[in-house]
Amino acid sequence: MRRLHFLLFGLAGYLASLLSMVYFGLFLANPGVPRSVDSGPAGPPGRALAVDLALLLAFALVHSLLARQAVKARLVRHFPAELERSLYSLVAGLQMGLLCWGWQALPRPVWEVPAEWAALDLGLWALQGAGWVVVVIALATIGSTHLFGLQQAWCAARRVPYVAPPFASRGLYRRVRHPVYTGSLIAIWSTPTMSQGRLLLVGVLTVYLF
Repeated sequence: MRRLHFLLFGLAGYLASLLSMVYFGLFLANPGVPRSVDSGPAGPPGRALAVDLALLLAFALVHSLLARQAVKARLVRHFPAELERSLYSLVAGLQMGLLCWGWQALPRPVWEVPAEWAALDLGLWALQGAGWVVVVIALATIGSTHLFGLQQAWCAARRVPYVAPPFASRGLYRRVRHPVYTGSLIAIWSTPTMSQGRLLLVGVLTVYLF
């Protein structure tokens, strides 16, 4: 039972992180999702701004606090240390899902590419896709199962010690300090239409990433 519990929890955290990242990419691009950054419910601008800021600040606050050593030390007093990374990933995934679900659209455009500039429109969408490709390659380089806690949970389920892989400057990491952040920034800013809501979202996330 203990082994199954550890493995299932690790799998839940891993899937929550991966699926929320995929959904967030679709949330920004607009296709194939029930609501997106610009097509969700649009209430009064003042209320929408307050709700969106609350969602963004809650994500940033919890995500940052759970990464601090002092918080981790207190957490493991009541929670298996082997599943700390899985818990972090699960909470982050659920919060990202909550942000997408509760987002209030502010669809008024700040800028948009004119219809006659079709090549620029296509180029920006391609650049957005390229940014997400950089993120995927970076995650594959460092190992997503390690980063999101599945590997730690698997070792705990088998009752074998977990040994973190040494960090090696290879692939994108030979050129860029943090390609996950770099690819994310490229992706979230590359859009032919920048609405007020999208600008709020990418602006706050950019400040938080820095």
